[in-house]
Amino acid sequence: MEYNLRKLTSSDIFPVCTIIKKVGIDEVKRIINSPEMQQMLRSGEKADAASVGMSFILDIASLIVGNLPKCEQELYKFLSSVSGETEKSLRAASPAEFFELIVLVVKHEDFKDFFKAASSLLK
Repeated sequence: MEYNLRKLTSSDIFPVCTIIKKVGIDEVKRIINSPEMQQMLRSGEKADAASVGMSFILDIASLIVGNLPKCEQELYKFLSSVSGETEKSLRAASPAEFFELIVLVVKHEDFKDFFKAASSLLK
């Protein structure tokens, strides 16, 4: 399935914060404050950003996947909002399609910007 993600807005902060809280803010803080992530945020170099960014994406995806049962309702609602798909169609999607959507959202430039801004609050 191909997903077309919309631009994230300030109203997306609230469901993302709820999901992050249920996923575990301390775990997210650990990932954001990792030396690799901090180096990427400071350097701004494309090569470093690509390698650290992929590591960050995988860390966040792993964290989300490990805690999906805690935030199932919120995740379906947020992913539906971002992708334009109905919650019902997301529930019917294959596991591979569902995880593909999660990864697309986490890799979304606006989502990365959210974490960049949030990291300044968590220092």
